Amino acid sequence: MKVARPFSIEGPPSSGVTEFPILNSDQIAWNGQPIAIVVANTEENAEHAASLIKVTYAAEPGMNSFEESIAHAKKPKQILGDAPEVTRGDPDPVLNAATHRVDLTFTTPPYNHNAIEPHATIAIWEGDDKLTMYDTSQFTVGAAGSIAEIFGLPSENVRLIATYVGGGFGGKGGLWPYNQLCVLAARMTGRPVRLALTR
Repeated sequence: MKVARPFSIEGPPSSGVTEFPILNSDQIAWNGQPIAIVVANTEENAEHAASLIKVTYAAEPGMNSFEESIAHAKKPKQILGDAPEVTRGDPDPVLNAATHRVDLTFTTPPYNHNAIEPHATIAIWEGDDKLTMYDTSQFTVGAAGSIAEIFGLPSENVRLIATYVGGGFGGKGGLWPYNQLCVLAARMTGRPVRLALTR
């Protein structure tokens, strides 16, 4: 599968959240990255089939701290269609010249927000060139545009219906790997496919 273009509202709308190729690499880029998909006629059969998959990993050194990774950071080409601006001030002179100063360091444990409603998609193909998706997307036009581009479809042939979004908080603004895998599975099986992530 093609990689979805980054999230953009300029030009053809797109909503890709990663440049990493889905199922097209032997590298693991993040915890929870999909490495396979199982399709079955019941949820129980799918869970059982998934339990039969055996995966082995070759451990490699990871980069797990901000301090380690900042030297390897790269400036993105765009952010929501705009050129990014990177500026760095010099707070020390201002702090030193202040009449009153408080100079303390605080740390907090890491937290990851999680939408109340699970991420889920239903994909239904009509023939080989028309697709309807039911998804909890906050950016339906961008997600549909990305799916059309990835699967080589005219944009008018992809409908993405988002009836409700039960708590997105930005986590449902982009096109995630599970969306693409659901569409792929529906195309390969010739049947509607529902894919819902666990929490």
